[in-house]
Amino acid sequence: AAHQAGFATYLTYRFGHWYAWTQAASVKVLLVLSATLLVVGGLGHSVLSQSSIQESLWRSWIWIADPDGGESALPGGHAVGVVVSIGGMLIFALLLSLITSAFEDFLWQIRHGSL
Repeated sequence: AAHQAGFATYLTYRFGHWYAWTQAASVKVLLVLSATLLVVGGLGHSVLSQSSIQESLWRSWIWIADPDGGESALPGGHAVGVVVSIGGMLIFALLLSLITSAFEDFLWQIRHGSL
């Protein structure tokens, strides 16, 4: 019997294909994830704390770069601060893995005389 793959399987395949064959795909994914976390965190904090969007985007950026678990959030925005802080740590971990992978590729090229 033929197995019918769903649309989610197709999208996963297409993303994997794009990721494998597009130069600097990992950097693009990192930038999109960072921008998405910034905007969603800023909007969420603005709605929950009734603060300006500019101040909320700034706080979201600070949480991504220097996670404090939402401790510096305005009242009502603490949950957003926690989520954005955790997301910022995951993005930082992804950045470190990308740097490590690039360095390992560089060392492999040196060892095999490709440079």
